[in-house]
Formats: sequence, structure tokens, C-alpha cells
Amino acid sequence: MKRIRLNVCQGVGDIFWVYQKFAPYYDQIDFSITILGDQGLKTQSRSIPFLELLPKVGTIITEQKEPAIYENLATNIFSMKDVMEKHSKEPDLFYDYACNKQLELGTRIENIDPDLPIEETTDIKSVECPLPFPLKEYIVLYVSGGTLNKGAAQHHKIWSVQTWSFFIKELYKKNRIRSPIILIGASYDTEVLLKIEQILKSYGLRTHVYIDSWAANIIYILKNAKCFIGFQSGLNILADNLDIKQIMMYFPSLEKMMPAWCKKRNYNTLYFPYMFTQFPAEIVRQTKIIF
Repeated sequence: MKRIRLNVCQGVGDIFWVYQKFAPYYDQIDFSITILGDQGLKTQSRSIPFLELLPKVGTIITEQKEPAIYENLATNIFSMKDVMEKHSKEPDLFYDYACNKQLELGTRIENIDPDLPIEETTDIKSVECPLPFPLKEYIVLYVSGGTLNKGAAQHHKIWSVQTWSFFIKELYKKNRIRSPIILIGASYDTEVLLKIEQILKSYGLRTHVYIDSWAANIIYILKNAKCFIGFQSGLNILADNLDIKQIMMYFPSLEKMMPAWCKKRNYNTLYFPYMFTQFPAEIVRQTKIIF
């Protein structure tokens, strides 16, 4: 059995890209997730239950490391060929790898080490939600708890709770959507999700909130959604893998990344990216999603 061990960083989406790159060439991929601080331990370890649903993932560990080590992983450009060559000589070591920097520069994911084709679609396990879940048609919304962090929100131009709620209301109105909306997230997203839910209910929309649901349940919910509306998260990357219609909102600093990682056939057919600097009403007018 061919196994490789990789040092990775950040969330489930970032690590999923690494998985896509190496899955065609190895039978098992072990991950060591580099964590930065206590907050990183809380948020980045959230990716573990999702990674465990990928068929070739083996052991997953987390390691808190110095900021310089984390930054090296998050911002450097790595070569798969170099990693694979070193691995062939010393197969039991962990090797650094990330795609983030090249994607942020606008390099399409399949053009990173273009001689090594990626696994474009991965079979992610899912189970039917054991919680009461009678809905057959619904739309899913994820908004990060970071929305309520005033400093981060101002820096990244993130929409407020009121703007998010207005956007959903106008999207529903324009497209005459009658489906309920499901809000999903982790425990650290609870406050912002409940605030948005309260406003959406005041607009007359039907809502359900799922906090810290099992990863396989979330995959099931995504897989069966009419559309997923997300906040630059790993869930968007998993939704693209599942070929789910989605709207993904980006920090303006990552504009070049918007067309870089999704399946080519999904860009502007199932995957519709926008930036927080765009007006919600403008996005509602522009979007070509068929609900």
C-alpha cells in the first residue's frame, strides 16, 4: 500500500485541495494539521470529522506550532514533484504541502503541477440525518461567526447580519422561492446564525438551525439542497465536489481565487462567486441560478 504523510494547515476546504492533488497517486494519506493558537485548535480541528469521510484519509493529528511554521505552510508555493521525490526516499516522514498561495494568485488547481492530474470528484460518505428532517426542498445558508468580529468584518468588508438577511429576502422575492432555509454551522457560529434566523423569521421565511451536526449529516443536507449560500468556507468546496448549486461570497482580497479551484464545468453554471464589496441587490439581479 502506498501511503504518504503530509503537513497541512487551515480548514477542511484547504486540506481537501491537498487531498485532490495526492489521491490519484497514494492509497492512504495521513494528515498532520498545523494549528495556530487556541482559536485555531477550535476552528481548524473542526475539519477532522469531514476529512474522515474521504475514502483515502488515514491518520489525522493536530499539532500546535510556531506562527512562522504556520505561515510557511499557508503562504509558500510547494511542488508535488519535490514532495513525491523526497517521499520515495524517506516514506515515513511528514512533508509540507498546500495549494493556497497558488490559488490566491489565480492559478487553476489543475495547473498546479500540471503533469500530475487531480482527482476532480471525490466520493464523500454521507448518511441520512437521524434528527427530525422532513424537508424535501430547502436552501442552505452558512454565515461565519466572524461576522460579529468588528475588526475582521471591517478589514474583509464582510456583510453585517442585516445585510445578509436583506440579501436572502431579496433573493427569495426575486426568484419566488417558497422553500425553507436551513442555517448550518459550528458552535462558534451560533450567535450570528440565530441573529440572522430571527430577522428571516420576521420576513416570514421558514427556518431551521443545525449547530454542530455530524459531518456526515451536513454532507447529506448539502447533497440534497436546492442551493447552498456560503461564506468563503470549506463547505463551499465540498458543495462544489457534490455538484450543488451555490453562491459563494469572497473577501475582496481573494478576488483572483474566485475561478481558480472549482470544477471548470461548474463555474457560472452551478458555482457563482461574488465579493462582499458588491451590493446585495446587484448580486440578486446578476445571479443566473435557477431555483
